[in-house]
Amino acid sequence: MGQSTVLTRGSPTGDVCDKTSWSVTIPSIVHATQAEAAKLMRMTRHSALMVSRMMLVAATMIVAGCDTTPKTSGASAGAVGSSGGDAMAAYQSHQYQRAYTLASTQATRTSGVQRDQANFIAGMSAYQLGRENPTVTHLSPLASSANTHIAGPANATLGLVYARRAQYDRAINYFRTAVRKLHGEDLAQAYYHLGSTEQKLGRWASARSHMSLAISNSNDSTFRRAVRERMNADAFTLQFGAYSTQSNAAARARALSSELRRAGLATPSIVTVTANGKTLYLVQSGEYGSYDAALSARRRLSRTDVIITRRGD
Repeated sequence: MGQSTVLTRGSPTGDVCDKTSWSVTIPSIVHATQAEAAKLMRMTRHSALMVSRMMLVAATMIVAGCDTTPKTSGASAGAVGSSGGDAMAAYQSHQYQRAYTLASTQATRTSGVQRDQANFIAGMSAYQLGRENPTVTHLSPLASSANTHIAGPANATLGLVYARRAQYDRAINYFRTAVRKLHGEDLAQAYYHLGSTEQKLGRWASARSHMSLAISNSNDSTFRRAVRERMNADAFTLQFGAYSTQSNAAARARALSSELRRAGLATPSIVTVTANGKTLYLVQSGEYGSYDAALSARRRLSRTDVIITRRGD
């Protein structure tokens, strides 16, 4: 995970409430492990696999002092108590376990905007620690927040979690909400992840549209180039499933062999990929120079459980 997340205290430009308001600022940068970043830099049309870079979304969360923000009795404006301040300090120092412990405890002891702040820090800390379940637990209540500065990054991060779980429809719903609430580079990143997730489901027209929006909303030339290459991928394949064990993938491939041969399609092969420390075995057939060619091949089959994806994706 990326390590450059910053928490600051103060009133952000454009959302000034008072000088004691707490804000949480997370840079609008897509982070990845060094290996993942290297893969992105080397990405070509025929690359075997592109691992989606993890996005730490940017937002400013005003948790006290605004007339439009609900107040919580018993808590001073602009503060969540010493534990809240300590959680912020720990997060700023990249002590994510300490930040999570403090913020998750604080979330159970407060309400209103103070609880939202604590849940936000706890959820983002859990994400940094690679703990998906607590990320979902803490950020899910914030996804429907009326405060777009909270709801935007919450939805984007939840989208990333569900995309990693291969729950693509659910991820897409979160990304669609996120793009209505984010701005600038964060918006571009959210459009990119929305489009790349739609590609996983073979929704190529929609994916292309969202990839184009990612490009038009970004000023990062490296990012725009990578998105264009992803969008213009010209090595496609038919995919019949992704399995956690090689034996299950092999059984699936054997079961498909006769059907594919009768349809004049390539013998299925097993492609091994590793993402987020987990190995998956993809059952794929053929390599096509365009999406239309892959679509034509898919139409030879009567089954509906076939998706078109980039080769090795």
